[in-house]
This record gives sequence, structure tokens and C-alpha cells, in this order.
Amino acid sequence: MFASIDTACCPVVVDGAHGLPPADLMNLRVLSYNVLLPNSKDGWWIYKYFDANVPTEARTWAHRSALLQAQLLGAGADVICLQEVSPESFAQDFAFLTAAGYGHELLNKGRMRCATFFKSDRFELRHSFCKDRTLTTELCPLRERGED
Repeated sequence: MFASIDTACCPVVVDGAHGLPPADLMNLRVLSYNVLLPNSKDGWWIYKYFDANVPTEARTWAHRSALLQAQLLGAGADVICLQEVSPESFAQDFAFLTAAGYGHELLNKGRMRCATFFKSDRFELRHSFCKDRTLTTELCPLRERGED
């Protein structure tokens, strides 16, 4: 599910099947996504969630990672909030977002963590706060500081 704010500051909710509204109608694009462990190193237990008719290949992290990369980068979101990422493989699993120009902040504890990615050319991380299983990030738009 995508949630966005248009120029009139009214929420716009669009399901993944229909994509996002055109960029000129929006100030900010936010994507929230549960990546559902397993990842490249952990998560043996998650396989019980797959239906019996899901092919073995589609259950692998390599397959799921390729789909995840296409969906996350294809959304063109300014801010991406992820749930159930692993600190053990975080840098490796999400290197494609860093390569695409996203900065990030990762929750500082737990086996399954939250992470916030943001376009580094639009925002800088002003402050983050971690409490229990919650990650709060304060992003400063670069244009507010006179940068483009």
C-alpha cells in the first residue's frame, strides 16, 4: 500500500496494483513494506508461511530479493519504511537502495528490525530515535536549507 500527500495536503492512498499518481501532483512519496524475513542469512522459520503450491524457486531469497528490488525501486518513493529486516545481512540485502541514492537509518536492536530509507538528494537525516521496536526518523528537506 502506498500513502502519499498531494499538494493540497490531502492523503492519497493507492494500492500497489495501480501505481502512484504522477509526481507533479505530490510533494512526498512514502512506501511502507514488510520484507518478511528470510533474507540472505537468516529466517529458516518463515517457510511455513508459503502455500504448498508456491514453487521452491519462488521461496528463495534470491528470487524474493529480485522482486523486492524491482518493486521498491519501481515505486520511485522518496521515503521507504521497511519492516522485518535483519541486521546480519542489512547492508548486503539492501545495497541496491544505497546504490540508487538512498540514505538510511536502522533500528538499533532486535533480530527483526525496522529501517527507513530516504532519497539523499532530497533529504538529510536530522535526528532518529529508537525505542523498543520503534524507529522514528526526522528528515529535513534539502530545499528548506536552500539546497537543491
